[in-house]
Amino acid sequence: MVHPNPKGTIKLWDTRSAKLKRSMKGHANSVGELLFSHDGSLLASSAPFNKEVGLWSAR
Repeated sequence: MVHPNPKGTIKLWDTRSAKLKRSMKGHANSVGELLFSHDGSLLASSAPFNKEVGLWSAR
């Protein structure tokens, strides 16, 4: 499960253990949209207020 934070942080959670797997900081403002690649290895994010796009490893 992925949770965007209003401060630009994205948190990736393990749904089986309910533990935080990874916290990704890179956007200056809130994250608007998140999308996983077909194989689940990449996560794309966008921050619409400042037109940023991020690409993250989801593993």
